[in-house]
Amino acid sequence: MRALLTWPRLLVARPRWWFVAVLVAIPAAFLVDGTLDTRTQWLLAALAWWALLGAIGALTPAERGQTLLLVALATAAELTFSLVLEWYAYRLDNVPPWIPPAHGIVFVTALLWSKDPLAERRQDTVRVAVTAAAVTYGALALVLADDVGGALGVGLLLIWLWALGADRARFYAMMWLVVCYLEACGVLIGTWAWAPTVPLIGVPEANPPSGIVGVYGFFDLLALAVVTRYFTVRSRNLANA
Repeated sequence: MRALLTWPRLLVARPRWWFVAVLVAIPAAFLVDGTLDTRTQWLLAALAWWALLGAIGALTPAERGQTLLLVALATAAELTFSLVLEWYAYRLDNVPPWIPPAHGIVFVTALLWSKDPLAERRQDTVRVAVTAAAVTYGALALVLADDVGGALGVGLLLIWLWALGADRARFYAMMWLVVCYLEACGVLIGTWAWAPTVPLIGVPEANPPSGIVGVYGFFDLLALAVVTRYFTVRSRNLANA
């Protein structure tokens, strides 16, 4: 079993190679999904879980816990937002089984970038550049596509970038880049499509919304809070034992 998980673990040990692999895998996975039905999608899911489980083996226990909790939260959100609220719809009107581990892979990618020495040295430049790019994208989408929902999401992203410290800023900078890329690929290839309005609040949005990464922040923050609390209590109990 360990041998099967070697390749993802080796890529995580060389983050730049992991980034390249993810950039290639995203459109490739969407194109492959376009040839599958609801049963054969499980083959793609098995491949995604293989990559994720291999990758988190190279992370710390806290990071592994946060990643797996994030996957659980994202799965619940997918079922609610897609199937119940119909905020977006996948090609086969389901939640493809490869989506949960894919959320984990995106999370690991942003996490690796947040620890990259280059990102640490250039963190102020990266934060300003991503802020400028996100605001520009959001403004253009608002003017050209009436993307009010996306603009609200950009507002959330700015909070995550500037109010949570340097470590989280690096994390959300990479998260923004990856999510913008995968959303563009997913919509263009036809893997999913967004509704014209945001459910419950009814404001218009683009397909894809320019600031959807802002929503991701809630799940990351919840996962971080729960895992941090767990390890704090555990350490306290061990110290008192």
